[in-house]
Amino acid sequence: MEGEPASWSKALKSLIMVLLGLIGLLAVGVIIGFPVLIFTGMEVSAGTVFGFLGCRAMLTAMGALVLHWHRVRNQYREVESLPVILDANGLTLRGVGPIPWQDFGLAEHQMVRAEHDSSYTRRAVMPLTAAGYHNVNQLLAPELRPRVSPATGSI
Repeated sequence: MEGEPASWSKALKSLIMVLLGLIGLLAVGVIIGFPVLIFTGMEVSAGTVFGFLGCRAMLTAMGALVLHWHRVRNQYREVESLPVILDANGLTLRGVGPIPWQDFGLAEHQMVRAEHDSSYTRRAVMPLTAAGYHNVNQLLAPELRPRVSPATGSI
């Protein structure tokens, strides 16, 4: 089965692009605004120059942070698109596996924390057994552990 990004992941990509556009628009406004102030005859003081440079620095830092966030989200979306493989050896998801079937309990519906939210949602889950938790926590590389169980709760 082909993996598919979560719906919030698709919406988040659009919101990040809008945010990058707004930051760029503000940056252009600051660049154009300073010469306009000078040509309109406003007195340029050290505070004005400091304010201009401070705005430029904050917008640059904010743009770099959002761009970094966008790149991290794209990497996570690529991982979400990896195929889910069900076979006799176990379950392979998000590039991790096969995880042996004996490491999973019976599938059931549970109320779990919503992804990137503080609320709860009803989901079909296959909880890990005690041996499964041990294998994930002790035998799996730390950077691969979040792939077995997606991040939940508010950020």
